[in-house]
Amino acid sequence: MGKFQPGVSGNPKGRPKKERALTRMLERAGRARSNGMTRNRAFAERLWVALDSGVLEFEDGKKIELNGREYIDLTKFLFGQIDGPPKQAHEVNPGEGSLMFVLQEGPAAPDDDAPQE
Repeated sequence: MGKFQPGVSGNPKGRPKKERALTRMLERAGRARSNGMTRNRAFAERLWVALDSGVLEFEDGKKIELNGREYIDLTKFLFGQIDGPPKQAHEVNPGEGSLMFVLQEGPAAPDDDAPQE
């Protein structure tokens, strides 16, 4: 007689759920405190300072001056994290009329510059 019988599971509890081990480790490391704030907060602050100054400064004191492309990429990254992906407008011309539609992922972000009522 073989090890396995037809119709009987060798693992009755099923396959264990796959963990997102790296994600969990990164989240834990980001919540760790360094110099009185979480690493996540320190990282965010460092990125905003780089956007303000054009210089990315690391915790060990090393500095990188951002060129134009890097500055634009950092700007897009930061605002993409805040506002989500940019809206994509498409225009379709079916003959005489035209139709325009906007693709948007997620909820619309409030416009901080809009007058408050």
